Amino acid sequence: MRAAMEVSVSDVPVLNGSVAVCPDASGSMSPPAKGYRQGATSVVCCIDVAALVAAAVLRENSGVHILPFKVAVREVPPEARDTIVADAGKPPAPGGGGTNCPAPLSMLNAARIAPDLVTLVSDNRSWMDANRGGQATTMVAEWTKLKTRNRAAKLVCTDIRPHGTTHAAERRTC
Repeated sequence: MRAAMEVSVSDVPVLNGSVAVCPDASGSMSPPAKGYRQGATSVVCCIDVAALVAAAVLRENSGVHILPFKVAVREVPPEARDTIVADAGKPPAPGGGGTNCPAPLSMLNAARIAPDLVTLVSDNRSWMDANRGGQATTMVAEWTKLKTRNRAAKLVCTDIRPHGTTHAAERRTC
């Protein structure tokens, strides 16, 4: 299994610049990634997918900030010699706690870190700012702060099980 996992991520690209990967580790990440289907429910949970994305990016990119979050963030120190299976198991196990999607951006801003790429991997079932009547969400506000320190920064939000709302709607960049 370990060898197959290593081969499966061998084509992950080396990314230019600094990178932060933010896997959601909240309770809503416990269900199967493809939902429940009688006789065909996957054993792969959303948290497994998020952890694998973080581990795969870490495998080919040194110095990546791994910032798993629930209500708050707990940075995971990368171990370059670990296997993909070991790295994928590092983010905190799901269970309890809400989803605070802006938390990783808030932490980066508090530390005055402005990576070139921030990728958030979540089911996007956040309890924060779910409906603000057309106003910018806290996530957009935190992203705007980060973007002022690094105008070239990119934010990628991957929704494993998309829902009808978003915290950072696509917008035209300058």
